[in-house]
Amino acid sequence: MSARIDSPPPLSPPGDVSVRPARPADRDAVLALMPRLEAFGLPENVPAGSVAAGESRVMAEAFEQLPEGGALHVAVDALDRVLGVLFLETKHDYFTGLRHGHVGVLAVVQEAEGRGVGRVLLAAADAWGRAEGFDRLTLSVFEGNGRARRVYEQAGYRADLVRYRKDLT
Repeated sequence: MSARIDSPPPLSPPGDVSVRPARPADRDAVLALMPRLEAFGLPENVPAGSVAAGESRVMAEAFEQLPEGGALHVAVDALDRVLGVLFLETKHDYFTGLRHGHVGVLAVVQEAEGRGVGRVLLAAADAWGRAEGFDRLTLSVFEGNGRARRVYEQAGYRADLVRYRKDLT
């Protein structure tokens, strides 16, 4: 069976994935990834579309002006197609006030899911955090996002604070 002339070539093997700083030309591809943050299903109190909309605003702002101490990277294949995005922030620990790195957004295109792109992006986060002199990185993940939680745990992350919620209305 022959491929259609206008179909894109298949994704490159995982070894061909590299991470680079995001460029203005990557903006649309990055924004198109934001619905992936809801692909696993959201908790009942989170309206559909709200996570994607909120993170789209954050990403659009990051393309205009990165927050101080932040970084925005993309994972690309050998043809420079965006496979994933990594938004990094500098935060201050609530208890100690010390600076640390925070993975604000990590998303991977559906076609590359399970191919190691998330792990490559997390390794880039580690390198960024070490270069910034941080002693730790944090991230947040919805409890029901089991796949992401497993990836994070395999990368050495562990839960250290659990947030509870009580609806009042």
